[in-house]
Amino acid sequence: MTNPILYALADQYNQEFFYNLASEEDDMEFPSFNHFLPTREMAENFIEDQLCEDYVVVEVQLVSYREGVISVQYTEPDRWRE
Repeated sequence: MTNPILYALADQYNQEFFYNLASEEDDMEFPSFNHFLPTREMAENFIEDQLCEDYVVVEVQLVSYREGVISVQYTEPDRWRE
């Protein structure tokens, strides 16, 4: 069984900040289910329609969820490695 893939919206200039869809602002509480969208297309459209080019889509693999604790893996966007 493969782990679910979800998509998060990240600040492309600061790897500590992800967009929280519930509060409608950046925060450092990643990962939380308030950060995830189900498809890449939805994430890209949200950035285009609601945010600005300062955000990038991050593909997130849900590793586990136990007792309210979310464990994820993701590949850092190229911008963070510059």
